[in-house]
Amino acid sequence: MNNLQNNNFKFKHSLGQNFIKDEVLLNSILDDADVTEDSLVLEIGAGAGALTSKLCERAVKGKVVSVEIDKTLTPILNKKLAKFNNINLIFDDILKLNPSFIKQEFNNKPFKVVANLPYYITTPILEYLLNNDFLITDITVMVQLEVAQRLSADVGTKNYGAITAILNMYATTQITQVVDKKMFTPMPKVDSAILHIVLDKNYNIDKKYIAEVIKKCFLMRRKTLLNNLCSGFNLNKQQAQNIIENDLKRDIKIRAEMLDLNDFIKLADILKKLN
Repeated sequence: MNNLQNNNFKFKHSLGQNFIKDEVLLNSILDDADVTEDSLVLEIGAGAGALTSKLCERAVKGKVVSVEIDKTLTPILNKKLAKFNNINLIFDDILKLNPSFIKQEFNNKPFKVVANLPYYITTPILEYLLNNDFLITDITVMVQLEVAQRLSADVGTKNYGAITAILNMYATTQITQVVDKKMFTPMPKVDSAILHIVLDKNYNIDKKYIAEVIKKCFLMRRKTLLNNLCSGFNLNKQQAQNIIENDLKRDIKIRAEMLDLNDFIKLADILKKLN
């Protein structure tokens, strides 16, 4: 972190900047992501370049494309990464990048994603990665522990929510390790976790429509599915009740967190026919 101090860098709370400083942790992230010498990797959030340089060292015959939103890190990253010829450093907001640009960076070949994501941007970035037909094999992200627990939650648990169900359409998700908050500079208020997301689901379904259905079913989490169907899809109570009891074969008092992916797929098909 001396490079940060030498450049009088000031951490930006608005960007959720907490940089990793532990060498063992950095290497274990690469292990969890299964980065090899031939890997093609999209890194979101280069930070001070600690993980970026490790990625470049490991994927020596491959390529690392690193997207960093904070342009004030330019001199720090340029110095840190100067010796590598397998890196393309892009200063931009990942959510504003044209998906075709990223695809071209990897010559339309499959690639991995590695990221250290702040809480406020985790869901938008995951949705961006999932909704743009990228050839992503897997995503390895450092996120707040409670976010990781939510993304990998089982049906029927308190952490299971809309983003969990949506992610289940695409991937198998697993927490590989919990990371103590002391491993970061500056130290955040809560612990984090490394989440490995393997995009191994190949459902022939309208994922975007089903995602919208899922979001509306969870819109008012404390409400029953019946109430959310009525308010979200302009159904009367009798219509909603028929769908729940006759089509889904579920109790009328059920809430969205008790529905698995197959339930949501069936529900979306029913609702599409009604519209």
